[in-house]
Amino acid sequence: MIKKRIVILVFLIGVVIVLLVASFFLLKKNSLIIDQNKEVLQRTTAVKVKMAEVISNLHLLDLGIRGYALVGNKQIENAYDTAVVRWKIIHAQLEGYLQAQKFPMAKINLLRDTVKSYVEWVVLINTKINQGKRKEAIEMIDQDKGYTVWKFHRQVSYQVYAFENNLAAEANTKYHTALRNSYALQLLLFLLIVPTLVYLGYYTIRAFRLGEKLLESEAEKNKMLSSQNELLERLVSERTQEIVAQNEEIVSQNEEIYRHNEKLLAQQTEIEKQSELLKAKNQELEMANETIGHQNKIIENENLQLASDLEIQNKELLQSNYELVQKNNRIEQFAYMVSHNLRAPIARLAGLVNIFQFAHSKAEADEIMQRTRVAANELDQVVRGLSEIMQLQRISAEVFSEIRFEDIFEKVKHLLENEIRERDVQFDTQFNAPHIYSLLPYIHSIFYNLISNGIKYRHPDRKPRISIQTHQTPDTIFLEFADNGVGLDINTSRDNLFGLYKRFHFHVEGRGIGLYLVKSQVEMLGGNIEVTSVVLQGTTFKISFPIAGKQD
Repeated sequence: MIKKRIVILVFLIGVVIVLLVASFFLLKKNSLIIDQNKEVLQRTTAVKVKMAEVISNLHLLDLGIRGYALVGNKQIENAYDTAVVRWKIIHAQLEGYLQAQKFPMAKINLLRDTVKSYVEWVVLINTKINQGKRKEAIEMIDQDKGYTVWKFHRQVSYQVYAFENNLAAEANTKYHTALRNSYALQLLLFLLIVPTLVYLGYYTIRAFRLGEKLLESEAEKNKMLSSQNELLERLVSERTQEIVAQNEEIVSQNEEIYRHNEKLLAQQTEIEKQSELLKAKNQELEMANETIGHQNKIIENENLQLASDLEIQNKELLQSNYELVQKNNRIEQFAYMVSHNLRAPIARLAGLVNIFQFAHSKAEADEIMQRTRVAANELDQVVRGLSEIMQLQRISAEVFSEIRFEDIFEKVKHLLENEIRERDVQFDTQFNAPHIYSLLPYIHSIFYNLISNGIKYRHPDRKPRISIQTHQTPDTIFLEFADNGVGLDINTSRDNLFGLYKRFHFHVEGRGIGLYLVKSQVEMLGGNIEVTSVVLQGTTFKISFPIAGKQD
């Protein structure tokens, strides 16, 4: 029975050792999976960046050749030269990344050939310009072949982004699978070690109890021997005469009893040694258990730390990727906007300057100069609008601060003092939420644009009245502007209401960027804007901002 229990105990200890070794190798494998996951995420991010560089280089090429065609400045031609040189390098790096990931290269090769064809087309335009055939070059530019290339690039980029996202998802799945296996192995170790410790503890207690019983048995035997000796001594003293003849036998019996006592003492000594050995073994087992528990805690803490670090790195990589894509999209939109909006005023100015030298009279020259001033003013308005849009990106890096609505309102009233006095504008303000924690330039711009709009688009038959109110809930601050102006038809204007250069009333001057700036600034602060309006009755803007610290 004892041998069977020892075999069971040895088997359990062996299983625990095997599982500990397996846990070590599993941890090592998890580390490899984590490294592979990092490498996959880095490659996917690199591919997305290169896809963005392809379209950025195309925009640089397009802007360079257009600028050179219109202005003839050699510095602008340098931007075109740079784009012509870089496209091959960018495509080579992109193809290298995708081939390493075993991405189907048919569309990528077609994209490379399309870009190459467009580059050759732009080189031909540049040749025409250098040969003095500027008009023919401008006609070739107006064909706008770059737009077709851009559309095809966007189609291919969607497929590439989907492929890269799948690779990243597969890497994360492998990591979580390995982590679950590690947790399962740790649980199995716990379920085996605890019964083993209980088993050892139970039989250690039994050994202690058995030793105590042996000691009690020996004590009882000693007592019995002492009583027997006393009885023999009395018999010897009382019957000395009777047992003289039996002395030798008694001596021999005493010697035998003495030998028996020595044997009992030897057995008692051996039992004491066994007890001390059991105590030492028990202490070794306790120390081993403490060591195993400490190692398990270290392994568990390392696993938790690795999981936490990987999760943080994944979030940082995803956030960086998202910000890079957003930034590239804004650059792309702004480049297209610059190319589109500057083209007409610059072309008009160039045409007027060319025909000025052929004026036949002073009146005709004056008319050309007047049209030139109008075109220059249009160009100035476009540049100012683009400057204000770019200002959105620079201001977004400023620090948040506490802003009082009453202070902002007074500053805007001071800026619009002349308009308010001339139109006799009336204000109703109720700042139930007195302040907000936000960016001062954005809040100031929102107040300025909405109040100036309320004055500009006033009703001709009544005094303008503007109502401004604020209130808040535990998570949100609400800001409302209402006027009694001419209003507009929301049903027909809703889609273009906040569009750039969109205007709905032409009886007053305007650039069509005020509401675009307001919506952009509200959304950059994490807020939302809604509009209600009735024709000839007025317009109401309702803005909501998340309270600082409550944003998702």
